[in-house]
Formats: sequence, structure tokens, C-alpha cells
Amino acid sequence: VVNINPSFAWKINDAFSVGGGLNLQYAKAELSSAVDFSTVCLGAAARNPLLGPVCAGGGLTVPGNAARDGKATVDGDNWSYGFNLGAIWQIVPSTRLGIAYRSSIGQDLEGDIKYENVPAAFSGVPALNSAFANTGAKASVDLPEIISLGVNSQIDERWALMADLTWTNWSRFKELRINFDNGAADSVTTQNWDDSFRVAIGASYKPVNAWTLRAGVAYDQSPVPDDFRTPRIPDQDRTWLSVGTNWKITQNASLDFGYAHLFVKSASINQPASRAENNGRGTLIGKYDNPSVDIISVQYNHRF
Repeated sequence: VVNINPSFAWKINDAFSVGGGLNLQYAKAELSSAVDFSTVCLGAAARNPLLGPVCAGGGLTVPGNAARDGKATVDGDNWSYGFNLGAIWQIVPSTRLGIAYRSSIGQDLEGDIKYENVPAAFSGVPALNSAFANTGAKASVDLPEIISLGVNSQIDERWALMADLTWTNWSRFKELRINFDNGAADSVTTQNWDDSFRVAIGASYKPVNAWTLRAGVAYDQSPVPDDFRTPRIPDQDRTWLSVGTNWKITQNASLDFGYAHLFVKSASINQPASRAENNGRGTLIGKYDNPSVDIISVQYNHRF
């Protein structure tokens, strides 16, 4: 996702400031899956015994034979838009409270699905040939609205404390449904995500006027419930440890440097064969040892 966000701010008086902006958002997605053509052919033959020789002639008689696997890749993109609003209240000279809202953005992605290594034997079977023909595809996803509440308190000339709480409405994401232009059945993956919260606390210290040092810790809750975790997104809760600094180069220019290390919990998965979207793939049980994540950022600021 690329998000272009022109924004404005207005200081009403010494106590209140408001702001807002427009989000012009480009989204592009690609999902790929292996296709077990042996299982597909044997399933069709079970419904129509006349297809038995097709499976035998194509070497499609052993389910799970990776040598006969194909690949399906669906991709799409779209432009959409939303908005964001914010306000700051200077409660007392040393403490200010801020709130920010970012709207939901609906993305209606359009693209196509392409199949690779489709068995030549399928060309003589209209139902199988059409089911694995390249065609257009569409999917709609509502990206969630976000509300953040933050507080900053200046303890003295050098020290400041801050905290924030962010809520993300991920419960919008009930399923991932892909529609195909050729009339094939929709591809549906149940998600049933939960709303998530992120809570953070931090501090800044100004040893000299030109430098500010920062550090903080955050707990970032995953929206993915254990019962609906998929191999595509084996997400889990994260803990952030961050440090950074601000260098005031001149009266109008400054540089920010930041580093964050994320500790990600291991994620278990238990996808039963009975779930509809598994479509005969069998039960998947396992554990993902999620790696840690390192983020480095640099930002240049200029005041006019």
C-alpha cells in the first residue's frame, strides 16, 4: 500500500489545535498457491468415472505428488481514498493531550488469476479446462479505521514523558473473498479478525539544546485469532523496544533518527480439514517461530 496524505493544521488558540487530511491510497496485492492437480483430477473422477482414464493418462493418480503440482497466482490493484482528523488540547503549559482518527478505506481490487503447469490432459475435459483457464478476478477489502489517544507531559526543561493508546477496527476483516470473471466458485478464506490495541510509553531527554534523546516500549496486539490463523499471515503479538534522537541542525532544520527492535511471539496453527476453505487439502498443524524485526528510520524536518 502507498498512502499519499496531504494535510493541514490550525491553531485555534493557545489551548487548542485541529488538523485533517486526505488519504489517496494505492493498493496492490498478489496471492499465490500451489495446486494439487492429482487431487483435483481424482476428485472429478470420483464424481464422473469416465474421467478415470484422463487421470491415469496424465499421471495424476497420486494425491500430493509435488511433481504434478501447478501454481495459481492472483493479483490486483486499485486506487481509493479516505481521510484523517486530529486535535491537540494543551491542558496545562506542561501537558498536552492529542487524539487522531483515520478513516476506513474500502479497496475494490481488480486484476486476474493465472495458472501454471496445467496438465495437458485437462484440455479434453471442458469442465476442468475452463476451471483452470486464466481469467479476471476481483476482491474487496475494507481497511480498518484507527483511533489514537496520546499524552505528552514535560517534567522539566530536559525530561518529558509520553504515552499513547491505539485502537484498530480489524473486526471488519471477516473473510477474504475472490470473485472470478469466468463464473468459477468464489475463493473464500475465513479470517474473523479481532479489533486490536497498541499501548506505548516513552521518555525523552534533552542533554543540550541541539539534541534530544528518546526511548520507549510498546505492546502491539495481533488481530489474528488463534482459531483462524492461516499460513499466509502467521501473525502474533509483538513487543517493541525503541530508541532515537533528534538533532537540531539550525533554527529551522532538524534530523530525526530512530531504531526499533520487535520481539514477535511464536504462532501456532491448527487448520482442520473440515473447514470449507481447505477444500480437501487436509489438516494443517504446526508452529511458526516468528523472527524478530529491526526497523531503522531517518527523517528530515524543515520549518518555514
